[in-house]
Amino acid sequence: MAENQRLDFWTELLHLEGFRVAHIRQDAPDDPLRLTLVPSLPLGLCPQCHRVCDTVHGHRESQPVKDLPISGHEVNLIFRLSQFQCPHCSRYFTPTPEAWPQGAHATERFLEHAARFIRISDIANVALVLGVPEKTLEAWYYDYVERQRREPLTPPRPIQQIGIDELRINQGANPYAAVIVDHTNQRVLEVLENRLKDTVQDYLQRGRDSGFLAGVIEVTTDMWGSYGEAAQEVFGKQVRITIDRFHVMKNFQEHLTAVRREIQRTLSKEEAKALKGTRWLWLTNQENLSRAEEAELAALGEQFPLLKQLREQRDK
Repeated sequence: MAENQRLDFWTELLHLEGFRVAHIRQDAPDDPLRLTLVPSLPLGLCPQCHRVCDTVHGHRESQPVKDLPISGHEVNLIFRLSQFQCPHCSRYFTPTPEAWPQGAHATERFLEHAARFIRISDIANVALVLGVPEKTLEAWYYDYVERQRREPLTPPRPIQQIGIDELRINQGANPYAAVIVDHTNQRVLEVLENRLKDTVQDYLQRGRDSGFLAGVIEVTTDMWGSYGEAAQEVFGKQVRITIDRFHVMKNFQEHLTAVRREIQRTLSKEEAKALKGTRWLWLTNQENLSRAEEAELAALGEQFPLLKQLREQRDK
């Protein structure tokens, strides 16, 4: 069996949504299987601006995470996680796999399986069957129960809001791919082969016909009209088309910068010094300014009322 086929086989056998097996290691027949996993879609959804991101800043590997046994073999998973840097808002973030609770040493499904049997047996017997030290399983079990009490595991909600984003994938005739985002549950659904209207419309139509996207009431897009047209042709004129905040803000920021430069050009060399190097002040959110910067911006606003007005409109 070719290596790619072998990895595909183990990916299907493991059946861990959102991940594929990239490497398999077993030093001896009785040793645990160590499977290295990478995301099926190497993308992140920025928690700040909710845009899709493929700019990877770095990688790290998790410590071994215990999963359910396969054919009597103990299984340890190594998650290879990417830290992304969002090109839109500069936020650094590392997506946390749903299958692996943050800080846990076992997958969610392993802990759920263990907890179910502990409730009808006891920790000592279940620890023996699962091959985990009793004290270790006891700590895992009570952590799991407490986490379930605080944050009950709930299935994904019916999808009502989706986003259509795009990424540059090559230099060919169709260099951009459309990315479908489920904003209701904060996840990437699909990366299409291109961003053509027919391709987007076909995906949305199949999702609506299957019932998966039947409840969509709002579609967030950038300013490219074809996305909105495709959405309305599938979901009807009643669907709400929203231009995402990033694109609106980006255009507003560019307009404010252009006005500042135009004003600067009309001033004498001495007067223009007041605006030189102030771009950051005009474009930064109020909560990110120091008191000294707030005072400087207020003084500039009195001196240049048009820029002050644009800044206030931007913050609304």
